[in-house]
Amino acid sequence: MFINNHKKQIRLLCRILFVLYIAGLVYFLFFAEMLDRTGIERSYHYNLIPFREIRRFIVYADLLGPVAVISNLFGNIAIFMPFGFLVPILGRKKGNSGSQHWRVLN
Repeated sequence: MFINNHKKQIRLLCRILFVLYIAGLVYFLFFAEMLDRTGIERSYHYNLIPFREIRRFIVYADLLGPVAVISNLFGNIAIFMPFGFLVPILGRKKGNSGSQHWRVLN
C-alpha cells in the first residue's frame, strides 16, 4: 500500500513539473523579449528550420566567441532534457513495469 501511494505521489509530482516545464518553454520560446527575439521594428523572429541556428552558431563561431557557441549548443541539449526524462515516466500505464518495448514496424 505504501509503495503504491508513493508511486502516485511521484507521478503527481512529475505531472506538476511537466506542466511547469512546458509553461516555461512556451514563455521562453514565444514571449521572452529579453532573449533578443525582437529586432528594431519590434516584430518577432522565429526559426522553424531544424538545426539552422545551431549551424549558424558553428559557422560564425569565430565572430560570436566560444562562450556563445557553447551556451547555445549545450543550452539546446539542457533545455529539452527534462522532456526526455518526464515523458517516459508520465507515459507508463498502470501496472506497466517499463519492460514493454516500443514497436516501430509491425
